[in-house]
Order: sequence, then structure tokens, then C-alpha cells
Amino acid sequence: MKYCIETGLCVNWNEDTGAYDQNVSNEDGILFDSLEEATKVFDFKCEESLGKEGVYVFLSDVENDDAKILREFYTDINGNKIQKSFSDLLKKKGINAYNLSRMTGVPEQTIRDLKNGNSEFTNSKVKTALKISKALEMSIEEIVNYLM
Repeated sequence: MKYCIETGLCVNWNEDTGAYDQNVSNEDGILFDSLEEATKVFDFKCEESLGKEGVYVFLSDVENDDAKILREFYTDINGNKIQKSFSDLLKKKGINAYNLSRMTGVPEQTIRDLKNGNSEFTNSKVKTALKISKALEMSIEEIVNYLM
């Protein structure tokens, strides 16, 4: 496997969404053969980016033609880490709580608690996490990494 770390600047802060509209890469990606080594560098780059306005760091699996982002990190206009939420993940996937509940058999209130931040995905029962990961077509690890 090959892994890539890419860093860059985020531009066009959107007050309505609390996110940036565009990313601009500022360097060629750094390639790694080991996920462990790539993760160490990713964590270092994220730590290094704290306090800097509008920075992103991606860790991608680039073995295939279409790279798959495994972990991503962003800072806001004040240099603070932008925390991704379960709600952000559902928006990204184009799924609402009602439909995810119907797809998984997980009670809608459980999905709403995850979506509203009243419950953490990492505290979910394994059976619930597996159902959700299957419906979102992501591994549990991918979901946890997205939320980190």
C-alpha cells in the first residue's frame, strides 16, 4: 500500500456553514509505504498546524487510481481544530436520521442522539456501530477517523 500526506491552506471562510469553501495545496504530497509511519507524520503535521489559520492536512490511501482520504484535519480562522460531527458525516453522505434508522433498524432517537451530539459514536454498541457502518458504506475505523 502507498499512503500520502497532503497539506495546504483553506480559503473562503463561509460564516453560514462554519467551514471553508475551497482547499489550496501548498506542497506535493509526501508518500509512505507504511500506514503507521504516515499516521505519525499526519499527527505531527496536525499538531504543527494548531494556531495557524485555515490549514488542512489529509492522510490518503493512494494505492488505487482514486485516492481515498483516511483522515482529515482542518483549522478554523482562529487556528483551532474544526471538530467533525456525526451530523457532518450524515450531510456528507446525503442521509438523514429517519432514513438511516430505516436502513439500519437502529431506533431513530439513537441516530438523532448521535447527530445532535448527545451521544458519541465511539460509545455505541458494536452491533449498532456495525449496522451504521454498513449503511454508510464505511468501516467503523473510517467513521471514527472521520470524527477525530
